[in-house]
Amino acid sequence: MYADKRNLKHGFTMIELLMVIMLVAILSGVALPQYLNFQYEGKVASATQFMNNIKSSLKVSLSKARIACGQNGYPSANAIVTNSLLADNYCTATQLPDPEDRKLLTNSLTPPLNPITNLNTIVEVTCGSICTCSDVTAGYYYNPTTGDIGYHGLADCATTPAP
Repeated sequence: MYADKRNLKHGFTMIELLMVIMLVAILSGVALPQYLNFQYEGKVASATQFMNNIKSSLKVSLSKARIACGQNGYPSANAIVTNSLLADNYCTATQLPDPEDRKLLTNSLTPPLNPITNLNTIVEVTCGSICTCSDVTAGYYYNPTTGDIGYHGLADCATTPAP
């Protein structure tokens, strides 16, 4: 009736422990790349949203400038960075007396980090609607001639054309 204490097993065998470790390693090997991909996709979505906000703000400021300032072109990259239509004499303070009308963006936006270059600077370029990677070394590029704004991508600059 009493069990022999010498025949009782204590703990796990080495094979059982190795199987559990191998299973955890396989699962983490599958999950880690997915997690990193989700992080990258989130950064791309943030950069794309920023570009869309700038694009819609450009449309509004272009309308303001055509009416109040007599301008037909897009503002400079400096106007985007400083959030002011007064930058680079695009408009004057007498043409836009209300300080709220002078803002390019309704609320000051700081560009998110570019998912490729980890930079959030905006540079002005004149390389047409699509730039190659060698043309842009910053976080974002902006072409005031065409109104294109984009971010430095892996093979080419990802673009969102202006309205």
